Amino acid sequence: MKVLNYVSELSGIQYQAGQNVRVDFIDAGTPNPATAVWEFLDSAGFIEAGLQAQYFDNNNLSGSPEVTRVDGEVNFDWTLAGAVPVSKNQATFSARWTGRVRPKYTGDHLFKVRADGGIRLYINSQLLIDTFLSPMPPPVYGTTIPTFTKIYLQAGQAYDVRLEYRRTSGFPGDSGALQGVQLSWTPLVVPPSIKTYDAVVMCQGIDNEYDGEGLDLSFKFEDQGLAVLEQALILPEYQDELIQNVVGQNPQTIVVLHGPSNFDMQSWINAVPGLIHAWYPGENGGLALGEILFGDVNPSGKLPVTMEKQLQDNPTTGNYPLISNATTITYTEGIYVGYRGYEKNQIEPQFPFGYGLSYTTFGYSDLKIAPPQLNGNNHVNVTFTVTNTGNRAGAEIAELYVGQQNPSLARPIKELKGFQKVFLQPGASQKVTLELDQRSVAYFNTTIRQWDGLPGTYNVLVGASSQDIRLSGQFLVKSEFTFQP
Repeated sequence: MKVLNYVSELSGIQYQAGQNVRVDFIDAGTPNPATAVWEFLDSAGFIEAGLQAQYFDNNNLSGSPEVTRVDGEVNFDWTLAGAVPVSKNQATFSARWTGRVRPKYTGDHLFKVRADGGIRLYINSQLLIDTFLSPMPPPVYGTTIPTFTKIYLQAGQAYDVRLEYRRTSGFPGDSGALQGVQLSWTPLVVPPSIKTYDAVVMCQGIDNEYDGEGLDLSFKFEDQGLAVLEQALILPEYQDELIQNVVGQNPQTIVVLHGPSNFDMQSWINAVPGLIHAWYPGENGGLALGEILFGDVNPSGKLPVTMEKQLQDNPTTGNYPLISNATTITYTEGIYVGYRGYEKNQIEPQFPFGYGLSYTTFGYSDLKIAPPQLNGNNHVNVTFTVTNTGNRAGAEIAELYVGQQNPSLARPIKELKGFQKVFLQPGASQKVTLELDQRSVAYFNTTIRQWDGLPGTYNVLVGASSQDIRLSGQFLVKSEFTFQP
């Protein structure tokens, strides 16, 4: 069996910080079933650590429990040998855990349950989560999606907690799905000491509990309409609230997001001085993050997608199937895919296609377009100069877009037709030449089933993103031409 070695983000930051910088881990907002603190009152009225557990050999908590014991945590994987505590009905048993929590801080607290079956969670006899009779198993290949809630608690006060669980069938065993049950809790309140730190790094987003092969992020919201589908863009487990709480205490907060796509960040994006979208960075992602945060590496990535401010902004939202077993998807956006759709609809995105910041700055100059005319045989060279105008060595990805002026048929305002990455020392410049050919102006004519280049004036737009255009010019196509793909 291959053992994977990885560098956590905490380890990567600590390594890059060196011995003279103190790096602390604050676990507020991090629910962990392995470290969650529980207590209960024993028969003599003394406070003991853990939870009182009752296991039943039936699926509805009826009758007397087959097993009664104390569990230090609710963090079970039933596929492990000896993990299932009942001797009968191991595939469909039920259990109840009771105990208390005693929070250190006053404010909202997150409670999270991940289970391969139905659950009911009570805090002080208040039912906060109930999927006991209607658990939703993952698809044939997917993950076991957590359920979470929050409740306002007072510091130092004891609150009764009861989790009821029944195991059900339908959870695949070798697909990343948890066959077990986990319970955790954590404050969404941050300790006052957070104010004393020079900087705070918050690693937020989602992982394989919410995302996996064969599972769309919106699966858990199926059949509930667009209003609930929007939650697929919202950070789970009240992370938006946590970010706001941290930034409110320490404005020098950098947010690092993980996930396959965009998140709604409207509630905090204008309050944080830095945001890194790390996607899924891999085993050495922690080291890479440390190198970027401490400036040992100058970031140079550009977005391969457009990030919307809210889900309704996305040109494809209306086409999205709201049920998991949909067999037909209609692509009504046509040629207006991605940034082309945002521009057509005049919608300002959160971050445009091709966007990305650096620790230095770049200038663009000296645009030349030669020859100024394109026909069915020649090429047009677009030449310009990129200069590192900052004080750090870095890389810039220069992007070239083309769009026809006043087209006679529906065309995008502009389309990406070339790009080049250049590495420059401070003050250095480099000339970039990108070539345009017939495909740069053509569209596929479905009537004649050929690529068709129409006459007219075409705009040449050069810049740092689809919305950050630094240079512009034109060239001419005098007559129509066609060619085979």
